[in-house]
Amino acid sequence: MAAGALGETLDFGELLGSDFWEYKRHFSHFLDQNPTLFQPVGGMDAIVRGFAERVGHLVRYGCVVEQVRRTGEGVRIVYRGRDGAERTVPADFASCTIPAPVPKDIPNDFSPETRAAPDSLDFVDAVKVAFQAKRRFWEEDVAIYGGLFWTDNDITQIWYPCNGYHRPKGVSVGA
Repeated sequence: MAAGALGETLDFGELLGSDFWEYKRHFSHFLDQNPTLFQPVGGMDAIVRGFAERVGHLVRYGCVVEQVRRTGEGVRIVYRGRDGAERTVPADFASCTIPAPVPKDIPNDFSPETRAAPDSLDFVDAVKVAFQAKRRFWEEDVAIYGGLFWTDNDITQIWYPCNGYHRPKGVSVGA
């Protein structure tokens, strides 16, 4: 690969006036973001696969949680199965992966502090769109090997994968 040509030097005042300094420079250190060093080997779905391997037989898919209740020794989950029948599962504990705003609409006997927690969170309108490319043009054409890039367009961010380098296909994410 030949060395690239140097571009024009940016004006220092223009650089300092950029919104980069407001939040983009330290974006990965916000409480609701994860530094890239904490990505599981094999991608984020490695966490789900790990749970499925160990406790997958306990998971009920395609069900709707109707109630979450505390018991003297644990928890009782009332849910509606795929067939529409209501069922109950007693357990020592439950791992809730329901998005934070949803449990307030599910009958429960959570503590007042737990009930109030979702209201203390700030939510923003956001979307992620995955784009699978037939070739990893970001690596081949411009030598980008992972990371988060900012644009001035509506999409604002592009995330390039930090794994699977030089494979035939790749997925980038825009948000």
